Amino acid sequence: MLQEDETGAVVIFLPGQSDSVIIRNGSNGNLSPSWMVRLVIDTLDTSGIVWDLEERQTELYKLGWVSDNRLMNAYSRANIPAIMLETDMDIQQILAELVYSFPENIPSETDSHYLISKVDNHVLFISETTMVVLMILAVALILFFLFGFSFIIGKKQTHRIQDLFRISWMMLVYTGITWLALFLAQHFIVFLFSARFGNPDSWELMPRLALAGKISISILIVSLLAIFNRFFRFPEDNFVYGYIASIACLLNIFIFSSVEFSLSLRFLFVYLLSSLFYHLKHPVIQVFGIICMFIPFMPFFRVMFEGNPVIFDSLFKSNGGENLFAAFFILPFEFLITRFLLTIGNFGKNLRLQFPVITVTSLVLSVVSVAAILFSPAWSAAKPLTVEVRQLINDEGSTITTKSLAELKNISVSSDDIPDLLPEPASFLDLNISSRPFIDRQIISFSIIPKIPVQKIEVIISSGNENFISVYTATEVFEMVNAGLQSRFVSGENPSIPYSFSFSSSRDSRLSATVRLWTRSNPYAVTIISDTIETDFLLEIVHTITIPSSSG
Repeated sequence: MLQEDETGAVVIFLPGQSDSVIIRNGSNGNLSPSWMVRLVIDTLDTSGIVWDLEERQTELYKLGWVSDNRLMNAYSRANIPAIMLETDMDIQQILAELVYSFPENIPSETDSHYLISKVDNHVLFISETTMVVLMILAVALILFFLFGFSFIIGKKQTHRIQDLFRISWMMLVYTGITWLALFLAQHFIVFLFSARFGNPDSWELMPRLALAGKISISILIVSLLAIFNRFFRFPEDNFVYGYIASIACLLNIFIFSSVEFSLSLRFLFVYLLSSLFYHLKHPVIQVFGIICMFIPFMPFFRVMFEGNPVIFDSLFKSNGGENLFAAFFILPFEFLITRFLLTIGNFGKNLRLQFPVITVTSLVLSVVSVAAILFSPAWSAAKPLTVEVRQLINDEGSTITTKSLAELKNISVSSDDIPDLLPEPASFLDLNISSRPFIDRQIISFSIIPKIPVQKIEVIISSGNENFISVYTATEVFEMVNAGLQSRFVSGENPSIPYSFSFSSSRDSRLSATVRLWTRSNPYAVTIISDTIETDFLLEIVHTITIPSSSG
């Protein structure tokens, strides 16, 4: 047992591959300390064990873009260093090596903003301190370049100064219109899904299609900026647009490092690329530069298009903040694309190419996306629709409710009629309650014995006397609610049976108890008859009783 002045660390083993070890060093916005990752890697290398990282882009863990693990989350919330190893190998050797490798005193410092890369058999760590030093040096060099070798030095300096002042408002306008486009596209897509399926969250049935629709409609709205060329004279020096794009890249370093500091090096690299490519005029090189600036973010796009629910929730349930960050991210690319269009004569007051390529292309993609959302099948026998079926059995009887991402009008729920199993709480649980006096209080022993396997148990003790709280002390952890008039006991998952505890209370409390059981057992075989629907069944049993007061 750990003493109060001691610290600990946890290594979690889960089943995995038979010939290697997969290391998971993060979850739910947190990373395992770098010293712990180094130690595990060194131990595995010393033992000659093949290993790999579950996710090499540690920023994805910090952003919460990697699926959570409840065990890792629990230790993270308790501020206990933890790392997870997935393997089917004999772990005795690994455990022995790790036990002797761990330091006697666990380091209190936690480096939670490091980057890690594995190339062949070589591992590279970039620590938080290293990133800070690199950022300070980079910013110093950038400022020196901006003030010492500004783009306005040269034959066209007067003209470019005028252009810069003339379009200084464009950064705000582009950002505002991009944010508005993302916001409107988001709500339009949600409206389409809601109109078809009757549920505003039904976009989760086809998340990639919803994302494609949002992107194409946003591009369509933003591309309409070209219309302003008919009313306002935009500068025709494409060098200026490249310079504004580099300024936007510079601002993004600080904007996104405030979200997650580990992202700063990626945005710094993109800024350096923008500073290089905006000096090059050939349209092919400009396109190549835009593609290169996307490459550092490919791991994030990969995770996005894999359908991560955390990312899609932020894209379609955003109140505006996530769309604003997206607008900042897109801004430099918009200026670089504007520069490219100006170079080939498809932007500006005097157009050489009258055909609005981007507008028409995005319009076609938007129409296709809308048609697919409205008419393509959202589920099938190969990909069934999940319908939550909830059966509630309480002291008043039994009720069955259904819930799904799509509103189903003609749904048939079947169940078996079992005469010997009445739909009442007494058929599924036994309660043993006893009380005895203790000085000026009473001690109550509570025991629950379910008759079927259960996943979770909750007991709420309520006081009918407002002058007395429900529970003073107990043998189990509990939570007071409603100013102490109620106390809530919750078991862990798959609790041991019987679930028992004792607590003390006033003799005048007039106590009652509400017991809730949740189970995946399906005693009445409740199901939905359909080849294209998958039933997600949960049975909830609720029983409320009065606790007898002790005498004496």
